[in-house]
Amino acid sequence: VIPNGVATQVHHLKCQKKDLGLSDDTFVIGAVGRFVKLKRFDMLLHVVDQYILQYSHVYIVFVGVGPEELALRN
Repeated sequence: VIPNGVATQVHHLKCQKKDLGLSDDTFVIGAVGRFVKLKRFDMLLHVVDQYILQYSHVYIVFVGVGPEELALRN
C-alpha cells in the first residue's frame, strides 16, 4: 500500500529543469497521473496553452501513461 499514491522511499529521485533542457528562469507546470478522460489532462493542456502563447518561458510537463496519451501528444 502506498498512502496517497506517493512512494516516499523514492523521494531522492529528482528531475531538474536542466535535465529537461530548460533554463532556470523557465516556469514549469507539471501534472502526474493516468492519462484517462476522467483526469481532464486535455483541459489543463488547453488552459496552459493560452499562457504558453503569451509567455515563452512557460512549459508543461506531463508524467504518466494511459489511453489518452496519443491524443495529448497530438
